[in-house]
Amino acid sequence: MIEIVTLNAHDPVPDGGRHVVVLRRFDEEDPHKIVTQILLTHRKGPPETAQLAMDFQGIIAAAAEVAKEEGIGVVQVIDRTAGPRERDILQHGGDHTVHMDRLDDDDMEGERGPDMRDRS
Repeated sequence: MIEIVTLNAHDPVPDGGRHVVVLRRFDEEDPHKIVTQILLTHRKGPPETAQLAMDFQGIIAAAAEVAKEEGIGVVQVIDRTAGPRERDILQHGGDHTVHMDRLDDDDMEGERGPDMRDRS
């Protein structure tokens, strides 16, 4: 039986050996989209990745099959969308700017725009 271990949302992807990892995250190209991948890490070189058109639980089951075939007893699951900030982003349709303080672009004298003294 393959053990499924859920790591915290901001834990690093395991390295230094052979691991099967399910990584759920926001898409880099479209932050409104969620991507889930199976990673098979090796001692050397980049991990092999697979992105399947399945639900989250289906991908975890597929990762367990990969682990079984590879002789690895544990599947590690990292849901990068599961932290409190990430849940807030999901509730607002992937908008990463939600509840952020507005940044004011002014110089030390209160003039709008960048300050020439900040440039080097």
